[in-house]
Amino acid sequence: MTSAAKLHFLDLPPELLIQILLEVDWEDFLRLKLVCKAIRDLTNTSEIQYRICLGALGYQTTLATPKYPASDQLDKFQKLTKGFLTGHFTKKESIPIQGFTPTYELQGGSFIQGRHAPNNPRDTVGINVFRFATFLNDEPTTQWQLPNFPRVVRDLTLDPSQDLLAAIVDKTPDNQQ
Repeated sequence: MTSAAKLHFLDLPPELLIQILLEVDWEDFLRLKLVCKAIRDLTNTSEIQYRICLGALGYQTTLATPKYPASDQLDKFQKLTKGFLTGHFTKKESIPIQGFTPTYELQGGSFIQGRHAPNNPRDTVGINVFRFATFLNDEPTTQWQLPNFPRVVRDLTLDPSQDLLAAIVDKTPDNQQ
């Protein structure tokens, strides 16, 4: 009876090893780099370097199938990081704000601006939404208006990753005393 040949983790094809490593937390990538040269070389691929960069800044990828190759994503991410360090950005957007803006929020590439009531500029009755192009999204900035609310909005926040807008509203509709 002959003994079966033993396979080791590093005997797997590099493509499969990378797919396995992509399931590892970014902090573990940093530890794995210290194990041996072969694993260090695997963690230096664009896919894994991109995940490390995102993780180090508190982000994670949410796309099962990315729109761009990992090398392009890593390049765009590095340019964005350099922009933050130097103050030189490749894209700049301006939003005109006319008059008093009682409520606003900027979160995750979206800016929401309250529209005030004509008879009381301190009361927010509706919201303008601006969705900016991001470093991974080449689509142009879009904007739209939400219809006026039946109650006055005192404060608001948003989480675009969950399609969530939360508003603190007055207890009674604005047309009642």
